[in-house]
Amino acid sequence: MTSLPAVSHCVFLRAPHGRSEALGACLGHLARRTLEAPGCLHCVAQPALHDEATWLLSAQWASEEASAAWAGTPGGDWFSLLARDGLVIHIDVQTFGQAVHAEPAMRRAS
Repeated sequence: MTSLPAVSHCVFLRAPHGRSEALGACLGHLARRTLEAPGCLHCVAQPALHDEATWLLSAQWASEEASAAWAGTPGGDWFSLLARDGLVIHIDVQTFGQAVHAEPAMRRAS
């Protein structure tokens, strides 16, 4: 049986004109710090393929508690810090919750 992460986040962030490189640097730093947080299974920042001003930050957590604990830290308030520093003009957060246990589908050749 395979267990998927309890919580996954996909965050799309759009930088104002001329600020994409700075936003990417901040998101890269954030991803590296987040990977050190207890319960973080995966975190990566990458530019969107369709638009150089848009970035994707994705993270996966072992539990809802781990995700919530990280969000409650000073570093967890990064949305407002990015907006305050003029590095982001749009944020779209998608959160997927609760672990799903799935058995791999096995088919026998006839």
